[in-house]
Amino acid sequence: MDENLKITNLLRMIDIRIRKDLDLRNEDLQLPSLQVRVLVFLLQHDEKEINPRDLEHYFHISKPTITGVLKRLEEKGYLHYEASKKDHRYKQIVLDDKAYQCGKQLELNFKAMEERLYRGLSKEDLEMTRSVLLRLLCNISKEEIVQ
Repeated sequence: MDENLKITNLLRMIDIRIRKDLDLRNEDLQLPSLQVRVLVFLLQHDEKEINPRDLEHYFHISKPTITGVLKRLEEKGYLHYEASKKDHRYKQIVLDDKAYQCGKQLELNFKAMEERLYRGLSKEDLEMTRSVLLRLLCNISKEEIVQ
């Protein structure tokens, strides 16, 4: 089998191209793809109290990574923190006006990227792909690493 056709290599290549596409679409906002994903998630869940730990779990990424992303978004004026009303051990992430101002554009850019990615695929193709990817994710999440 051609090394580039291995599923793991294809998944990595798709991820890289998704990031590049989002980076280009959001170049004027100077927001890299992970910052965009976090910001869009926060905008879509604005009615809920979200803290950094929620983002760690949702995105399956480390605390230092989420901390860095949120720090950069805070420096750029997209969000700030307040004490959690539910649990005072946590800081609640609160979006600022700048996030709402660019939110629609971010969602449109993300939707355009997805439309490009899914071009030529039927509803059935997408459902089957989603099912297989969820199975792969489940497999890699449950199994011990074998060396």
